[in-house]
Amino acid sequence: MSAQYTSLQPLDFDRLLKLRLVVARVGELGLAGWWGTKDVLGSMGAMAYRRGFPRSHHWAQAKVVFEVARARCQERFPDPTAITLWSLPATVEEQFEHAWGRWIGENEAWKPFFDRLKEWKSPSLTEALKAFDLWSPGMDVATAQAAPATASLALGTFPSLDQASVDGLAVGFSFGQHGEPVVPFVRLQEA
Repeated sequence: MSAQYTSLQPLDFDRLLKLRLVVARVGELGLAGWWGTKDVLGSMGAMAYRRGFPRSHHWAQAKVVFEVARARCQERFPDPTAITLWSLPATVEEQFEHAWGRWIGENEAWKPFFDRLKEWKSPSLTEALKAFDLWSPGMDVATAQAAPATASLALGTFPSLDQASVDGLAVGFSFGQHGEPVVPFVRLQEA
């Protein structure tokens, strides 16, 4: 992604992580089936990954599903200029990766979230975002539009990436059908 795009408004990276985790979990096989991971963020994944990563298995599980989701979305909508939930501007992805170390250090604080995620069994992203207290008023607007007839959903062009646009990138997945994700994307105006 081009370095000319920058985020001018601060994002809530904890919220971004939670949005990615919830979308990742709902998209697993056995739920919405948007990507090829099966229960990696569920009970089976926790049990399997705990053996190799006893203290950081939640984070290893998340990394795997995030990468599979990113690859699946690039396969469905291979536009390198589009910004998706899994492919944010380079500066934002760097900040997200930087926060990763802090989150691992706060492992006990995140455990209840991962435990709830592990038990999540519904393929409804809307239901999941509400259950995890991630629903925002902008999500009502984003989901009120007509379902796209393609594998992608254009949410617009913005001067910068803010929390509302990231929320849209997450909730836009709710237009996906079982096994067929709709990839929501935005474009940023060039600086």
